[in-house]
Amino acid sequence: MPETVPPALRKAAATFVEIYSENIVQFDQTVEVATGVKARVTGGHTPGHCVVDIASNGEKLTFVGDAIFEVNFDNPDWQNGFEHDPEGAVDVRIALFNEAAETGALLAAAHVAFPSIGHVVKSAEGFRFVPVLWDY
Repeated sequence: MPETVPPALRKAAATFVEIYSENIVQFDQTVEVATGVKARVTGGHTPGHCVVDIASNGEKLTFVGDAIFEVNFDNPDWQNGFEHDPEGAVDVRIALFNEAAETGALLAAAHVAFPSIGHVVKSAEGFRFVPVLWDY
């Protein structure tokens, strides 16, 4: 990670805590944020990294935040310079891929090309992302 990034991240985190401290709820594993909305700690990418599961009418979407980059579908074991625990991040990524493939849940990822929401299927090379059709 470039030398200037950790101090910038710490400053941003401190500002966030200062502004929103009354609304921050710490948790160890999983917390229900609202009916059908749960956050769960995964770690790997950054300390305290979470994914958010949204369930409604028998369907589920998991927002994986920064845990998955587009290149990871073909190469789930590739790491990037922003992961504080690279080996843990690989384990988290593979677990999220397997979970999505097995359950059929939708997956939304910050670092996947638009529309960033789709299904995960297992392939011979690793995993494949099948984006949803964008209906607007």
